[in-house]
Amino acid sequence: MISDGIFISHYPQAKVEIQDAIYYYNSKQKGLGERFFSDLNHQLNTIAKNPFYHSIRYDNIRYAHLYKFPYSAHYTVIDNKIIVYAVLSDYQNKL
Repeated sequence: MISDGIFISHYPQAKVEIQDAIYYYNSKQKGLGERFFSDLNHQLNTIAKNPFYHSIRYDNIRYAHLYKFPYSAHYTVIDNKIIVYAVLSDYQNKL
């Protein structure tokens, strides 16, 4: 649970994408992957406070850009649950 009864879960592919990004950034500079993960968590906490802030972009999926890294969290809201489907580089994201 993150905030006010809101739960966040990740699809398995999203977990892989997060791990890949952490590995990539750590290979560029020590500790940069942890900064990426912190930025992602900051955005997820913000989403949990106001899940409907971001508009629907495709197939009932919303996405939110991270604050410091060129990535976006793609998610949907079902009842009191935020489901993260993907965490993609904005350079890969063609939407």
